[in-house]
This record gives sequence, C-alpha cells and structure tokens, in this order.
Amino acid sequence: MTLREKQTSRLKPIYDLWKWQQEGLCRKRNIDPNMFFFDDNMRGKVKRSKEKEAKKICQACPVIQQCLEHSLNLPENYGIWGGMTEEERRRVIRKKHRL
Repeated sequence: MTLREKQTSRLKPIYDLWKWQQEGLCRKRNIDPNMFFFDDNMRGKVKRSKEKEAKKICQACPVIQQCLEHSLNLPENYGIWGGMTEEERRRVIRKKHRL
C-alpha cells in the first residue's frame, strides 16, 4: 500500500461528521434559526423567556445529544445549542477542566 493510499484510507467524508445537523428541529422550515441566538443587549426576563422558548424546541429534538457534544467540543460561544445556554455550557466546560 502506498503512502497516499494509507492516508486516504483513514479519511472520512466531512458530511458524515456533520450530517446530524440536517436532522435538527432548528433546521425545519417553520423554525426561525434566529430564535436560538440573541442580541448582545438582551437581558433579564426577555432573554430568559426567549431562552426557554428555544430550549423547549431542543428538548424535542432527535439530535440534541450530538448538538450538545458539538457545542462543548468546538466550543460554540453563542446561542442555544443542545438545549443549553452559553452560560450553562461554560459551566460544564469549566467543570470538565477542573477534573
């Protein structure tokens, strides 16, 4: 086996790594993707209400676990991913680094 054959035999199509995203409820036509991301100036009750609304959709999503793993590994710094807010994900990441 040549070096090139060895290298390409280990490659995986990028689509295989990301295809879970096509199954997310956030990708459906009647869902506005902007509902998962918030204006930097949004605070208090308004922000919590919007987060709650987005997280409710996440809870019914068939790929919530893949989404959460992606957001923690990358990490995604903004928006709701895997049913967690930015702050919730930061706490998980900090806790993981302390262990």
